[in-house]
Amino acid sequence: LTSISVENSKGVTAKIAGINESSSDFSTPMIYTREFSEKSFGNTKFHDTLEIVVKKDKITQLRNGEAPVEIPEDGYVITARGANAYNLKTIFKKGDKIKLNIQTNMLHTMN
Repeated sequence: LTSISVENSKGVTAKIAGINESSSDFSTPMIYTREFSEKSFGNTKFHDTLEIVVKKDKITQLRNGEAPVEIPEDGYVITARGANAYNLKTIFKKGDKIKLNIQTNMLHTMN
């Protein structure tokens, strides 16, 4: 079981549904890295997509409904829509330091 979240410098976190996974509507926040694509989805699927560009653990851009952007080689783009996009905009601002947390719990059963 894997839990993914991003955290601002005040310790406020937001859950991330997945990394480099396809999403039908971006209603849950997803992270995309350069391994997924050279550019983000931008407004190619939906006109109201929020994208948070992170480079070297710092938010460089908050983009709403804009054209695709280059995904940093040393960073990632957080993508969301709807209520989750609104929540992300209240937690994160341009210039903020951001921490990516990935926690994996291994379930082991004995036979």
